[in-house]
Amino acid sequence: MSNYSKLNYFLTSLKKFLTKRGLRCPSCNSKDNETVDKKYIITNLKRCKTCMLLYRTPGTNFEEDKSFYQEKYSQGFTTDCPNDEKLNELISNNFKNTEKDYSKYIEILDILNLKINGSSPTLFDYGCSWGYGSYQLKEKFNVDSYEISSPRENMLEIN
Repeated sequence: MSNYSKLNYFLTSLKKFLTKRGLRCPSCNSKDNETVDKKYIITNLKRCKTCMLLYRTPGTNFEEDKSFYQEKYSQGFTTDCPNDEKLNELISNNFKNTEKDYSKYIEILDILNLKINGSSPTLFDYGCSWGYGSYQLKEKFNVDSYEISSPRENMLEIN
């Protein structure tokens, strides 16, 4: 996130914090919660005491999320979709020696030997970007993936 984006995020969050907006549970709308962690002075990770959901405050609404994730969010390799040639190269090398090599995560999951009724559990890759992690995890595990950003959601078919 650029310095401008961080400043903009902070100012928007501060305004919401001071006007007491975006503080309720996004699932059940309860205001009964506990603080689990804090970041950037006013951003909190909360746990709803009613439904137990973990969520960030101040929260964002649909329009804010759409504007940010469809138009503004950028994290280099994570969000920059490769062209077909580069994608084929990454796949042929199974992402080895790149910043998105998931072999260490896969190794840890193998060590944990997670089994439910004799089969691997389904992993949920929420915010999977263009699917580089899901693609690698799918070699050994059941994987469901979700990406909010339309430009990246269908980049890498992982089925």
